[in-house]
Amino acid sequence: MYPRLVRRAVDDGADVLVNLSNDAWIGQPEAARLQLDVATLRAVETRRWLVRAASTGISAVVDPHGRTVVESGFGTHQVLHSTVRMSRIRSPYQRWGDAFAWTVIAATAGTTLAAARSRRRSNR
Repeated sequence: MYPRLVRRAVDDGADVLVNLSNDAWIGQPEAARLQLDVATLRAVETRRWLVRAASTGISAVVDPHGRTVVESGFGTHQVLHSTVRMSRIRSPYQRWGDAFAWTVIAATAGTTLAAARSRRRSNR
């Protein structure tokens, strides 16, 4: 759920992401799917394999590109088998963190303000 924490774990040497979760409080498969989707984003951001073990939600193995290799059903007891590889890749997110996102936000805001000023001048 928290990209900065996962980024820090990878900076500290994590080769694989492991997400242990008790989704009993969720109670609905759609919400459990959202939890898995959020964890999948962390795998993509860091280019790491994700092994997610959820006692009552959806367990899964996800590759570094966000593809689910194997997953359990919601609230089922299953054993999942998959090959997981360690990764040392430094993704753009690992290198620069949220700087890219903030740059895009600043550029969008600047472009919007410039367009608004231009419209005001042309209306006068």
